[in-house]
Amino acid sequence: MRVSVVVAVLLLAGTASSAAAQASPDTAVVAMDTASLASGRYARMSMRVERTIFKVDVLELEIRFGQEDARRFEELAVGRGYSAQIADSIADVAIHSQDAFARIVFIRDNVSLDQFIDGVREDLGYARLDGIISPAEYTEISDSLPIWFGFLEARHIRKGDQIHYRIRGDTLHTKYQAVSGEILLDHLEVDASARLAVLGSYYARKSSFREGLVKSVFEN
Repeated sequence: MRVSVVVAVLLLAGTASSAAAQASPDTAVVAMDTASLASGRYARMSMRVERTIFKVDVLELEIRFGQEDARRFEELAVGRGYSAQIADSIADVAIHSQDAFARIVFIRDNVSLDQFIDGVREDLGYARLDGIISPAEYTEISDSLPIWFGFLEARHIRKGDQIHYRIRGDTLHTKYQAVSGEILLDHLEVDASARLAVLGSYYARKSSFREGLVKSVFEN
């Protein structure tokens, strides 16, 4: 059974080169500074992802944005309803954000490494098709995913696990936090392509997330 849990976890497989990105449980974890993020209706998008023919909930995703992005979302959305044209404009702003925080909470137990990687590759592929990342960047990230997320092979994703991404400029800070609180991955990357891979996978035209995220701007 294939589960499209998508990008949530691109954890920069494509650009990082050190196994040190996987932190031991007792490693000190740098707190993510979210003080610059905006508040209010146009500063946040969220959705719940369901997959499989049984409509099983897989994850909840929330993305928060900085002041400038929130202002632009408001200009695009206020007084309007959802449309394909407006969705294109909102997605373009989101893809190129340099002040964002994404939080994924898994709400289903026992998602396997293969299911997870299949989902990530699918949405990453849409970012490649839209020209957000290059074919070479897609291949590099895709080939690295089994290495980065190898800890899921025996453990699997568990209900309550979380992934956090903090984007500031071209810096991407990623954490995978187990439901127990243990940090299984803690990595800081400075690379525009890594930032674009994460946001592009959420907002590419055929992404599993794009429609739900953009519609939430009009529903909040």
